[in-house]
Amino acid sequence: MPPCLSVQGGRGQVLRAWLATQPLILAVLGVLFLGEHPTCRHVGALVFGLVRIIMVSLSTLPKFGLEGLLGALFALASAVSFAVAAVVMKRLGSSAPLLAMTACQFLLGALPLLVLSVGVEGAEAVHWTPRFVGLLLSLGLGGTALTTTTWYWLIQRDDVGRLSLYLFLIPIVGVVLAVALLGERLTLMTSAGMALTVLAVLSSLAPDARRSSHSVGSPAERHPH
Repeated sequence: MPPCLSVQGGRGQVLRAWLATQPLILAVLGVLFLGEHPTCRHVGALVFGLVRIIMVSLSTLPKFGLEGLLGALFALASAVSFAVAAVVMKRLGSSAPLLAMTACQFLLGALPLLVLSVGVEGAEAVHWTPRFVGLLLSLGLGGTALTTTTWYWLIQRDDVGRLSLYLFLIPIVGVVLAVALLGERLTLMTSAGMALTVLAVLSSLAPDARRSSHSVGSPAERHPH
């Protein structure tokens, strides 16, 4: 629910930046509740991500006043709820029914939205045009159900903190799409923040590749035939 409200309450770039606090919150919760130990490169990537959020916020948030601030706070609330849900799924382990948990989460989130929509928007008739149905299926199935289920499946099999680094790339894709499709202007500070984020994520992935290459041969060395 918070992301939907945040889109109505501010502009795209600053909202995507505040949504990008998800990796930072996930990393902190992973250390506190899951006993994860981030590497120095991981911490460095998180710091660069924080710098990007600050740069984008300083360059855009003052322009939108109270409306932009409320939208940013809704985006932050969404990031916190997303991180908490990820930690809960990790604590439940691989034995948790993945599809059932995801479906229950959607149902619990949809019911308050339905009540809120009636109070805010009224009981307006929905025009079930082919375009509307196509967008609904695309967002509901591809953009929400499939991606959320895949994300929880990955969480059950890897460290939450390490996976969270990939989330830094989502706002970058959003900014590119906003510039290309919506005509939003790309500021110098936003461009610099995006560049820092990409470099940080790439640098943090390099040691993981080397570590995985060593781990491939380790079982054979530990268990010779």
